[in-house]
Amino acid sequence: MAWMVCFSAAAQYSYQFTNLGAQLNLPPDGLNSTSLAVNDTGQVVFTYWAQIPQIYGTFIYEGGILTDLNLAYGIPATGGAVVGISNSGRMAAYYNTSNGEAHSYVIDSNGFRDLADFGLASTWTVPTGVSDSGVIVGVASGVNSSVQGYYFDGQSLTYLSRPSVLPVAMNVHGEIVGSFMADGGAFSQIESRAFLYSNGVYTNLGALPGAFWESGASAINDSGLIVGYSTNNAGKIRAVTFQGGGVQDLGTLGGTSSSASDVNNEGFIIGGSFDSSGAARATLWLENNVYDLNTLTQGLDGYTLESAGDISNTGYIVGQAFNGTTYTAYLLTPIAPVPEPAGMILLACGGVMSLMTRRRRTMQVK
Repeated sequence: MAWMVCFSAAAQYSYQFTNLGAQLNLPPDGLNSTSLAVNDTGQVVFTYWAQIPQIYGTFIYEGGILTDLNLAYGIPATGGAVVGISNSGRMAAYYNTSNGEAHSYVIDSNGFRDLADFGLASTWTVPTGVSDSGVIVGVASGVNSSVQGYYFDGQSLTYLSRPSVLPVAMNVHGEIVGSFMADGGAFSQIESRAFLYSNGVYTNLGALPGAFWESGASAINDSGLIVGYSTNNAGKIRAVTFQGGGVQDLGTLGGTSSSASDVNNEGFIIGGSFDSSGAARATLWLENNVYDLNTLTQGLDGYTLESAGDISNTGYIVGQAFNGTTYTAYLLTPIAPVPEPAGMILLACGGVMSLMTRRRRTMQVK
């Protein structure tokens, strides 16, 4: 990708901010929104809600055009969210029923389909992601505090073979990552471990060394780079990569905690971190550097990017921003960097060719 040339010294990345919540043209008081999903073509799905009056809705945004998914497909406006969108436009989502259950559903060229119609039988089912090729992964509640992982390829539904598995992402090779209980017991977030499922084998990816053992994987790209979080020896959550049998702490923006939510095929890792003042900031990790996305973004108009939830292979980023009163879903669109003087480019480019030959991937919700 041309934007990546000489990032560290010879070019300054920048992004253009789009306030997706403002596109709704609804009264701003009490209206909040968030986005968890964007694909390579720039299609963004986001959810909004308000407490008084109590309203919920889900939209898809593409090229400045909004489509109300609740109206278009008859989805109950009772809460829920779209959690992923494939490059072909297949969406993985859930809605809340009037009796407090959650139901997984898919929207694609076949329309709206409740996964209960494909045998996903549980009082609580939530999809957690969708691969670039359109395979949905998710989780269903089980008995005795257990959870059951599943995946849906658009035609048939398959349960994962072992109990207490929470899958969250799949790459083009069918490799699945998430969190599981290594001993197969009742699922506990505090005691869970990041896992990789590949060719029928579950691998415990471990955690950072220390007395506090907890980890989870959030994404895997097509080259097998896995990102997520782990507690450190002080009990703080840190953004990490899981690769080559090791766990690497990606660092923070000066605060004590961070977490990685996604990675694309270029190796761009995004998520959130606390800065030295304790404020939440949307974060980019690239080539052993940590960047506050707020410092790389134009047109914020009083908003602070607090979290980044998804990044496409083409560089689009979505998440949630806050202006002191309202949370809004946002889209960041990459802008070509401004080159430094030629002499600086020559000095900086020596270590970049290896980067250019590298790979290409793939709640805050009411």
